[in-house]
Amino acid sequence: MSSNKHISSNRILFFPTHLFIFVFILCLVGFTYILILKFNIYRNIELASSCNMCNLIIIDIDLLRYDAIDCIQSEENTPNLCSFIKNTQSFQNHTVHSAYTKTSMSSFLTGLLPGDHNIWHEFSDIRDKIKSLSLPTILANKGYNTIFIGTNPHTLASLFQDKALPIKIPWNDDLTKLYFPNQKSGPIFLYLYNEDLHFPYIIKNDFIFKYEPVSPIVNYPTTYKDYDALVEDYVAKEYKKIFKTTIINQNHKIFKNPQKNKKQILSLFNKLYNTKNTDMLSFRWQIFFEPVSSLIDINNKEHIDFLKNRYLLMLKNVDKKLEKIIKLASSAEYSSNTVFILRSSHGEEFGDHGNLGHQNIFQEIIHTPLYIKIPNKTGTIINAQTQDIDVFPTILDILGIDHHFDIRGKSFANLNKYHDDNIIIQDSKLKSAMITTDKYKIFFVKDVISHIYSLQNDPGEKNNLINKVTKEQYEKFVHLFQVTSQNNPSNNTLPKNPPIDKQTKDRLQKTGYF
Repeated sequence: MSSNKHISSNRILFFPTHLFIFVFILCLVGFTYILILKFNIYRNIELASSCNMCNLIIIDIDLLRYDAIDCIQSEENTPNLCSFIKNTQSFQNHTVHSAYTKTSMSSFLTGLLPGDHNIWHEFSDIRDKIKSLSLPTILANKGYNTIFIGTNPHTLASLFQDKALPIKIPWNDDLTKLYFPNQKSGPIFLYLYNEDLHFPYIIKNDFIFKYEPVSPIVNYPTTYKDYDALVEDYVAKEYKKIFKTTIINQNHKIFKNPQKNKKQILSLFNKLYNTKNTDMLSFRWQIFFEPVSSLIDINNKEHIDFLKNRYLLMLKNVDKKLEKIIKLASSAEYSSNTVFILRSSHGEEFGDHGNLGHQNIFQEIIHTPLYIKIPNKTGTIINAQTQDIDVFPTILDILGIDHHFDIRGKSFANLNKYHDDNIIIQDSKLKSAMITTDKYKIFFVKDVISHIYSLQNDPGEKNNLINKVTKEQYEKFVHLFQVTSQNNPSNNTLPKNPPIDKQTKDRLQKTGYF
């Protein structure tokens, strides 16, 4: 009997002990889960709603390559920019969607791909429906004072409802006080656009001459006067290709002696261009680029090194202009209530793929810097692949503004969950596009694949794998591109491209697409 009691007693003791252990483990697991959940929630709001209705200042340095700001080896070239990016969200693998400023900027300010908004060149007008859902309009409707400062017609200054200043103002001034003396009326959205890095890299003041080495390129322009003379000579020589016969006949007096009247011929071109004459559009890049590019030997290292040096000197001058604006980011007045963003609409090529300027969609063009400085947020290096259409909803999340409308981009304010499997680049002028998968970067001309590169093993895009993919992989890539690029929140499919004419095909071959 006692034995039975002993056994029963052990069982009674055994049960609560194991129950206690079981409950303890359950509680531990639950507590751990709650901690993980809390951590994830924290990560989810790491950027979201972190600066409700704060001021927003965006600095857009057009043509800024991702590798142009080197704060390890060459901090002395951009001391102000390097000071700024030390405590920012630094996006190391950010991509824009086009090699053309207005197209790229349109995607940035609307969260839509080029095929969605259909802004392909400087004469394109943004549709009212898209304009009403653009970043400047949304912020203006929330009580922001919006202002755009820049000179390039390729921009979207018309979206800024309060002020759009097509004049070059002194960037060293405190622009916020200069144009918004009374901030009590609401927060500000200030968009500063700088285009100084454009080819052929000429500065109007004497800044560049303090540092410039002797040019190995014969007749390379040092001043705008030299550059204008080259352009005038080119227009006078090539006028029959540029102007239609009707235009030449209507202005026969100046075309009788083109060399004598080259200034008038260039003036005629600018006049027609400014009236949005589409015939002039296709020649604008040619007229202002080829007179200088024809002097350069793309295979001559001295020539390329000289151009790179010129470009970096231009950047040094831009950095100097930005000094006071950047100091706002650490000032008592703005550091706690202003989000600062440094970006670029596209990069620049220096023979990386056998060309100059920005005529393709290779890495040196579409991989651009992106730095976001948020009050009370520690700087972080972010290696995830990000794209420009995702910055638009991210900004709204940071400012605590809801966005329940259809949008292509997705916010990366939730850094631990953000991942873009398919980044899309679209370029109507070259009838080309690019899409990434988790392993590859695939280039298309129309629906035909021209290049395939390994993301991990070939970031510089030197080893084309087009002949190493199977038929099944090829078809999969084409299908992925068609489905992804036409998954349009605006219910617009990509514009159908006409057959490639010989002139376009020759240009594509010249720029490395075939």
